[in-house]
Amino acid sequence: MAKDDSDDTWIRELEAHVAHHPIVILNLEERELHGLKETRDGMRQFSLTRAHDDARGVSTPCICLFFAEKPRPFGGQADPPAAYAAIFKAKGAATTFDSRLTIRRGVEIQPSTPAGLVKLFKGGKFEQDIKKRLNKDEPLVPLGPK
Repeated sequence: MAKDDSDDTWIRELEAHVAHHPIVILNLEERELHGLKETRDGMRQFSLTRAHDDARGVSTPCICLFFAEKPRPFGGQADPPAAYAAIFKAKGAATTFDSRLTIRRGVEIQPSTPAGLVKLFKGGKFEQDIKKRLNKDEPLVPLGPK
């Protein structure tokens, strides 16, 4: 199978998954990204808190996408952009006002930027919806069935 065919298959499979199962875009804050790059597990697994209102309506487990920078082992150069897919494994009350979100099995994916992800769906029925949702300034942005 040619590389272009397998790329098309991946897009079709993602569209089919989103049609029946939720996917969440996790928008991390700059301080969180910096902190995660310094941890042993990095983007592979972590937990964080968000306001209950932000986490309401998100059912777990589900696929989670987030954008960050790929940490470099040695300094001196800017960290390149990276995208990650992970399992949003659990959420539960952490405090009176916050939910604890547990993210596991994070792996780097391509394309590495939100614009690259939109380009995968160029001309398709999901292009405008994904573009609009990626531009939202909310901590958790759902994709998929209502």
